[in-house]
Amino acid sequence: MEPCQGRMSESAINEILTNELDSTPDEVGYLTIRPPLKEVQLSKSPQ
Repeated sequence: MEPCQGRMSESAINEILTNELDSTPDEVGYLTIRPPLKEVQLSKSPQ
């Protein structure tokens, strides 16, 4: 997932799925924003 954790693209993704599945936004659902499962030190992350 991108650095914004879906906050910026949620509406676009929802619209694409709504059109492709011929359904409503409520039927498609929305992203659930959650914190990362565990902390990762920036010095140990791949660059």
